[in-house]
Amino acid sequence: MFVLMVADAEEGNEIIQGIISLYGVDLRVLFDTDSTNSFIASHVICRVPLPRTILPYYLVLSTPGDVVLMGSEVLQNYEIKVCSANLMVLGIKDFDLILGMD
Repeated sequence: MFVLMVADAEEGNEIIQGIISLYGVDLRVLFDTDSTNSFIASHVICRVPLPRTILPYYLVLSTPGDVVLMGSEVLQNYEIKVCSANLMVLGIKDFDLILGMD
């Protein structure tokens, strides 16, 4: 599983970047039409009141630049106006939210 970063997003044809407001907090979002997975940055979850579930395992992801990210928390079935998603909590830096739209 791969997670895109800003440099990768700027080169992609099926990617839209923007700002979305979540509980009054503006978040930099990446809409990735090639991905079925969605992610939220770990630094965001402390600013919004979203319940999360601890997974019994670690999800390990890598970026096209070979950066490895690990996460063990998920916000299940979270409703955002554009979609419903399970948001995996990761230490992503370039975006606050990555929404897989496939």
